[in-house]
Amino acid sequence: MMIPPPRWRAPLFALVCGLCPVSLMGQDTVTLNDGWRRAVALSGIDGAAVALDDSDWVETTITDSLVAQGLGGFDGALWYRRHVSVAVGGDDSSTMCGILLGALVYGRYEIFADGELVGEYGSIGNTLPLPDDHLFAIPAEATVDGEVVIALRVHRVAWAAAAPADQPTLGGALFGPIPVLQIVARNRTLEYLLNDLNTLLFVAIALMVGMYHLFFYATRYSERQYLWFGLGSVCFAVNAIAFSAWGGLLLNRLGPAYRCTDASGHVAAV
Repeated sequence: MMIPPPRWRAPLFALVCGLCPVSLMGQDTVTLNDGWRRAVALSGIDGAAVALDDSDWVETTITDSLVAQGLGGFDGALWYRRHVSVAVGGDDSSTMCGILLGALVYGRYEIFADGELVGEYGSIGNTLPLPDDHLFAIPAEATVDGEVVIALRVHRVAWAAAAPADQPTLGGALFGPIPVLQIVARNRTLEYLLNDLNTLLFVAIALMVGMYHLFFYATRYSERQYLWFGLGSVCFAVNAIAFSAWGGLLLNRLGPAYRCTDASGHVAAV
């Protein structure tokens, strides 16, 4: 089961927190960036199987780039495995465990807990989503013995023009109680938005300037410079917000984002 951060609540969350993100890192959570074992996904090998011997797999860090892992030109699927000791468990909603995975830069992954598929995110087709953090619940039965085997099958899309191999494989992994991870996820969303306020300010100014000149042109049809300047300002605003954190609230996938930036860029150039 996938539990995405409620991104539409970010503005309300900002007001409640007084526009001050609260760091909960380290409170009942475990960072799982290190200690992973990696192998190329091969047919006939179930990398999620609990009993699989992964002692000969390459030890790596999930936040390392493929270049750092010696796979700069790799295009395909990789398995990542990690054994996690569980300090909390049970089927109570306040103690249910989850894992918060950081953004995957252009690609797709599936996540398994003790061999069971618990979620997936991304795409390997032409509908790539914008990179984003996602929260997944770990089944209670996988944690009752005090340990859970987390496995990731990561598909890297090397043909994407904006998929440089020097980017992190994943933007980190955080394990802990779901209520805590939900707050961390909301906190991260809020932080992304606050860090991109300069883009939102530019977009607001460009839109106001553009609409003002278009209104001015409506009263003086003979002076077309106001029309071109107004349209150019609106196009610059659309171009700037498409790939921003604020644009991510509306545009969920790379396709619409690319089309918005391409169209607005060409119209502005014309």
